[in-house]
Amino acid sequence: MLQRQGPDVVIQGHDPAAGGGRVATILSGEIVLMSAVNLDVIGRLPAPDADAVAVSRHWVVWRARRNGHDFLRARNVADPSRPGPEHSLGKAGGAAQLGRPSLDDNRLVYARATRHENRIVKRLLGAKRKKRAKVTVMRSDVEGLSNPSVQGGALLYVRHTRRADRLKLARLGGRGTGRTLLSRSGGTLWSTALSQKRAYVTLLHGTRPRQRILSVGR
Repeated sequence: MLQRQGPDVVIQGHDPAAGGGRVATILSGEIVLMSAVNLDVIGRLPAPDADAVAVSRHWVVWRARRNGHDFLRARNVADPSRPGPEHSLGKAGGAAQLGRPSLDDNRLVYARATRHENRIVKRLLGAKRKKRAKVTVMRSDVEGLSNPSVQGGALLYVRHTRRADRLKLARLGGRGTGRTLLSRSGGTLWSTALSQKRAYVTLLHGTRPRQRILSVGR
């Protein structure tokens, strides 16, 4: 669904994302790029097994799961009719998992979980100095870190503890775990999104989960 002034608009496909004046959705093994103004299709990218996508003015990043492994891929779509080559951003298998991506222009954040630690990783897409293009911005070997979203210099994410799930807002690249915007001891805090004034998170409840999207001020 696309929600803005006027009635909600149904978008074909699944796992939609918005950013940089564009909307992306996954449909029949492709990522479909649309203008956020009128939802005209401006590009299509092959993305077999994709189950999550992020989009900005210049980039599309998606996660795919195949044969028990997670993969992250990226393409430059500054010209969506002639996208750049596909870039591999890594993979995880076995007990390791990659979270869904979030983009702000060329800044990508995602979570990586293994048996021994959880991390939130930042990558600068298209950076010339590859050694500095990838850094760990958050790490824990006792608490879960998941579902990061990035906007400007702000990082929104969920920290899972034994007592509660906490929605946290931190400075990207700063020290500490950030401020707690919301804490829930019942249910699971899941996917997030961030705007200039609000933070959003999905709350899952029950063994056959019921979902709600919660909004809190930054």
